[in-house]
Amino acid sequence: MSAVTGARSSVPSRLLPVFLAAGLALFAFVLLPVLLMLTGEDLHSLETVWRDPRIRAAIGRTAATATVSTAVLTLFGVPLAYAISRLRFPGRTLLLSLADLPIVIPQSVAGIALLRVFGRRQIIGGWLADTLGLPVDGTLLGIGIAQVFVAFPFLLRSAVAAFDTVDEELELTARSLGASPWNTFRRIALPLGARGIFLGIVLAWARAAGEFGAVVFIAPTPETAPVAAFNRFNSAGMIETAPLVSLLLLFSLVMFFLLQLTTRLLPTGAAQPRRRP
Repeated sequence: MSAVTGARSSVPSRLLPVFLAAGLALFAFVLLPVLLMLTGEDLHSLETVWRDPRIRAAIGRTAATATVSTAVLTLFGVPLAYAISRLRFPGRTLLLSLADLPIVIPQSVAGIALLRVFGRRQIIGGWLADTLGLPVDGTLLGIGIAQVFVAFPFLLRSAVAAFDTVDEELELTARSLGASPWNTFRRIALPLGARGIFLGIVLAWARAAGEFGAVVFIAPTPETAPVAAFNRFNSAGMIETAPLVSLLLLFSLVMFFLLQLTTRLLPTGAAQPRRRP
């Protein structure tokens, strides 16, 4: 028996280095292009790109629209995630699956589909432009709509998972002591699920800021940073575009690490969730 046990215990020890080596090779494949872009340009090249007012405007526009889009997603997506987490209803699984559609739809298809709905010659887009004075295509609103579309599943899935980790018995206890549904949500579910929710916000912001395919169809102008890089590449080629890409990578990494640091400072949910039958 001891020999069998010893053989079994030695299997993982032999496999783990192999798995680790395969994982490190995958990491190298992912990180190599990023590292080459970050180390391939000097500070003078980056400074020259940064002095271009068009580039600064594109970066600022990207950060602003991604922030507003993520705020809209948070405002509507977090309550929806809480409802999905707490309610059991027919079609719940289908609803969550449909929410993932923006992940699997090609970016160009998403952009054309949005243009089909919100273009000025379409019913909804024409009504927004003519009646409310809110044209979508070729505007900041169009950029925001595209960003909300592609980032929605990242926030929703993370928020649902975060609320699922919160012990529902805590909420039931609060309700039995007289807390209102709103106070129960605000003081128990939301704080305990804060880390997972904020992680979803980080992913949604990063996805929105990096979106190119949908944005370039519905709002190629005013330029976001990804669209500016694409236009620079088409007009000037790889060599002239490399400093801009390096600058955008640096900006993205700084923002991402700052948001990740903030996530680590937030509380976690209850360790052992207990769900009602």
